[in-house]
Amino acid sequence: MDFRAGERRRGMAATTIDKRVSIVDRWCAFVGDPFAPGVSWRDVDRFTDASRMRAAVSRYAAVSHLHQFYLWAMRAELVGHDPTALVVRPRITPGLPRPAHDTDLALALAVATGPHRAAIALGALCGLRCLELARLRWVDVGADSLRVHGKGGRVRVLPLSPAARDALDELDRIDEYVLPWREADDISPGRRVSHHLNRFFHELGLDLTAHQLRHWCGTRAYAVSGDLGTVQDFLGHASPVTTKVYARLDPSRLRAMADAIALPLHDLDRDDDRADGGDDVRKCVQRDGFHGSPLR
Repeated sequence: MDFRAGERRRGMAATTIDKRVSIVDRWCAFVGDPFAPGVSWRDVDRFTDASRMRAAVSRYAAVSHLHQFYLWAMRAELVGHDPTALVVRPRITPGLPRPAHDTDLALALAVATGPHRAAIALGALCGLRCLELARLRWVDVGADSLRVHGKGGRVRVLPLSPAARDALDELDRIDEYVLPWREADDISPGRRVSHHLNRFFHELGLDLTAHQLRHWCGTRAYAVSGDLGTVQDFLGHASPVTTKVYARLDPSRLRAMADAIALPLHDLDRDDDRADGGDDVRKCVQRDGFHGSPLR
């Protein structure tokens, strides 16, 4: 399909292109002729409803994929309008991270061996996504660093902690990929990694998912550094808005800030040139009482 080739020319990641083309194929099957003049935003709404995209993020992503499809179609002069232009996209509210519990993580590491132990260590200590774990090759593993191929084709280099290095050293380098769970023509390698880890956790009786390892890492990284920019770079977030949710999990900083903010009531007791003025204020408070807030 020419649309796929166009997305490659734009430099889009292969996984993004696959998802986008999948949505477009479903859209074409639903609407018939996607370039018909009568296709409108109402059809897009009916499509997301019929596809049972209940989650706001799923509906938002589907509309975004179709929008890119119609931008390509308009550039190719296949259509004169974009039916997604008037679609009201759902508001996406970032949820709080759900980091793994320390006891669950400790138990999983105590039992895990081989690829499972390496995947858990890299997820918890380096914050790797399941897709990044699946893409990791031995050529990306240095003596004390890790080259990570993230979302959207973005690449970042992370320091490799001794514990993560030890977990990798336990593996046999029998393939170009670090984890042996990849299969030929696998279009969802990240999902396969997630499946292996989640099944392992389930067999241990742990209420834990693979992505919660990344949340655990992000939570600890912010607690240690207190620097959202550094955590953003470490986790490979495209936007600081995504990283900001980790700050919401650390109420101690809010408490310290709140405790440091104090009203200047002690100024009334200072024995300086303004003593007479302070007496006048105290007399007014005693006579009339205090009404309202000085912070208005």
